[in-house]
Amino acid sequence: MSDLYDIIVVGAGPGGLAAGLYGSRAKLKVVVLEKELPGGQINKTGIIEDYPGFSSIDARELAEKMANHAKEFGAQILSTNATSIRKVGETFEVETSEGVLKSKTVIAATGGSPNYLNVKGEKEYWTKGVSYCAICDGPLPIFRNKPMIVVGGGDAALEEGMYLTKHASEVHLVHRKDDFRASKIIQDRVKENSKMKLVLSSTVEEIGGSDLVEWAD
Repeated sequence: MSDLYDIIVVGAGPGGLAAGLYGSRAKLKVVVLEKELPGGQINKTGIIEDYPGFSSIDARELAEKMANHAKEFGAQILSTNATSIRKVGETFEVETSEGVLKSKTVIAATGGSPNYLNVKGEKEYWTKGVSYCAICDGPLPIFRNKPMIVVGGGDAALEEGMYLTKHASEVHLVHRKDDFRASKIIQDRVKENSKMKLVLSSTVEEIGGSDLVEWAD
């Protein structure tokens, strides 16, 4: 892997694939690195609604379309994990699980990853009631007008919980401590919202149901 690329893109989410697409359109030699599946976190949801150009589309189908579009212009997508980036003279060296790649430019599009609960039933009910994206999945029929649970105590958990009150009958906010680490202004909004139910000093031990996650009283 001693070839010199014009651009190495680290991360093949929508941003990384777009960078790969436009770099390749400019007739540059581009490789996009992704440790999981092209598409990034959109692969962790089921149906995506109202993405520009699609009223509704399967998440993995959308990811595949994005990846194929970048490939059409010559972008290479490599399944590997980038472990370090260093500047050597006028070039960059990216250490990967497949060896060292060299380029004139590096674009970091690493995005983020969800914090998993690692409890029984979490993997089994992913896309069947378990979600890692409130905005993506909250409006879907399987969730709408039903009680929902958000786990966490930071800004993201409280903000997504507040968003979900637009679609849920009520939102139970489960946090392992007796107070939140979120900013005070967000905490105040949560406490003022009658649809938000606080479940403090508690942890999720198991997720279950039949075909979908079921609410247990």
